[in-house]
Amino acid sequence: MTRYALVVGIGDYDGLPSLTKPSRDAEAVAQRLEKHGDFKVERLPKEWNAEKQCYEVVPERVTGKQLGQALLQFFQQAKGNEALIYFSGHGITVVDELGQQKGYLAASDCIITIEGKQIVGQQHGVSLDSLNDVIEQAELKSLVVLLDCCHAEYFLEGNSLKKTLQVFNHKPDTHLIAACRSFAPNADTKRYGWGYSIFTTALLEGLLPENASIDGQVRLDDLFAFILRKLENRNWQFGASDSQQPIRMGSGSSIVLVSYPPKQTPTTGEEICPYQGLQSFDWSRSRYFFGRRQVTETLRQKLEVANFVPLIGASGSGKSSLIKAGLIPSLEARSWRVLATILPGNEPLTELKYAFAQLLTPLELQEVYSLFDKSPDLQPLLKQLPISERVLLVVDQFEEVFALCSQEAERRRFIQLLCQVAEISNSQLAIALVIRADFLEPCLKYPLLTQLIQDYAVYMPPLLGEDLNSAITSPALLTGFQLEPDLLDAIVQDFQEIDSLPLLQFALTQLWHQRDIQTRKLTLAQYQQLGGISEALNRHAENLYASFTQQQRDWIEQVFLKLVRPSASKKIIRQRQPISKLQEIVGSNPTEREAFGKAIEDLVAGGLLTLTKKPDGETWVDLAHEAVTEGWQRFAHWLNQNLSTLSL
Repeated sequence: MTRYALVVGIGDYDGLPSLTKPSRDAEAVAQRLEKHGDFKVERLPKEWNAEKQCYEVVPERVTGKQLGQALLQFFQQAKGNEALIYFSGHGITVVDELGQQKGYLAASDCIITIEGKQIVGQQHGVSLDSLNDVIEQAELKSLVVLLDCCHAEYFLEGNSLKKTLQVFNHKPDTHLIAACRSFAPNADTKRYGWGYSIFTTALLEGLLPENASIDGQVRLDDLFAFILRKLENRNWQFGASDSQQPIRMGSGSSIVLVSYPPKQTPTTGEEICPYQGLQSFDWSRSRYFFGRRQVTETLRQKLEVANFVPLIGASGSGKSSLIKAGLIPSLEARSWRVLATILPGNEPLTELKYAFAQLLTPLELQEVYSLFDKSPDLQPLLKQLPISERVLLVVDQFEEVFALCSQEAERRRFIQLLCQVAEISNSQLAIALVIRADFLEPCLKYPLLTQLIQDYAVYMPPLLGEDLNSAITSPALLTGFQLEPDLLDAIVQDFQEIDSLPLLQFALTQLWHQRDIQTRKLTLAQYQQLGGISEALNRHAENLYASFTQQQRDWIEQVFLKLVRPSASKKIIRQRQPISKLQEIVGSNPTEREAFGKAIEDLVAGGLLTLTKKPDGETWVDLAHEAVTEGWQRFAHWLNQNLSTLSL
């Protein structure tokens, strides 16, 4: 199937300031798309270069009629195929008699009428309303539109743009990335010495091979994430007076833009461990997160149309990793704001207050906290939040609201507030609940929550086949290592029996630490020496346990038992504890407290425990994952002996 691209660079203007960069920008993009994207590129304006025997974008005039005809011809030529449009030049906003804004792509002969500081009329520009209609009618397999427009901050503001180009909100596999600048044309490039415009510089860098994924491909999601980070860094460096903000619209699959040879056999690689042990992947480790692309996209698409989506899966199925390393980067690449994840714990309403505190000043926070106590509804509270973009709040380990919260009134109000988001039309806030499948039964006591689960839930599928293979092999390949031929089969066979992603990741982490540096391989012999997935955690924990004194071992048993509790149905879940409460085990003796603290530090370094600091400054201790209760046989024995005495 042929891929088509229309690349336009207009810098010569009659009624607007001329620009020096668009032709150079457009030609660089055209060459990248031809060479690495397998696109058949149509340039505008173009001129034949006899020496190079090819067409090139040149700094010549393009009239509005020529631009409109080129667009219509392009849509006809690309019918049934993948298509891409790149435009570099002026964009203008015309304000009509009723104060409504209409956007236009400015051609060379575009003439504008100005009253005060507003453009109130234009001639010969290409209407974005008309472009929206043409795209709506176009019969394309996919479409990507990239707009690099000068002096276009009005029509390229997010809300205004979405009102004009509605087609990108609903037509499948149709995507837009746009940026505007609100200062003198090309002042940026003169001031900082860049060869291309700000946006196109980031665009071209994002299409380089070093930004490709392990398969050598640069997808649209990856490109926008790169552009967003690049421009945010630049805005922070040079200030807000000439800042740019990229805008993303669209739905459907993430289009592959350019391809390079797969990164299968690098000669060198970074030596950071690409596996995650017992802890979940997060945004900073998302490049090592493989195998969940399809369910990530399913979850993202549901959140685009619904305000409340539960993610349900078994313990150890990778729910938290999917949210942190899959969903969150994908939404941030689409200009969502993501609040810090909350866990319900003993006081879920307090945790919810902490979540909204991320958006507010101390004075605003007092007013919102008052609403929490007075208003039974969430909508008055949301009106106080200073948000214009879509905002996601993730409630992880939702089962804690049943297992740890002892007050039914607080539990019911917490659930009520979360569920109300689904009933607020056009809410900027969306909620993602992460629920263990074995805690679905208590959810059924709450009718609205039950209905929302029935209507919107996404269920974690098992990790199988090529997805499982990729989760095992791709992180190693990314760091320059390979698995021996028989090793993958052995790991897959063990995983089918254990079916625990945390235990798989822990075994892979231990295997990484035993890697063969000389051959740059992970070997079957090393894996067997670890005891495979079923024994790796147990052997590691026992070796760590053996390093402690008898007194420390006694403390450790008490600590681990305090970090879990059975639910009413006897299911074991984690129970975080403040470090101050755990220190009560040893009393006030300074020497014993020091030995206790050293044991906790070693358990954290060994990957069995984690430390987190709450907003109030208190440090809390937690198990790295519930999988420790199964993977460490000694801990499982402690649980069996003490189950009847653990607090309900």
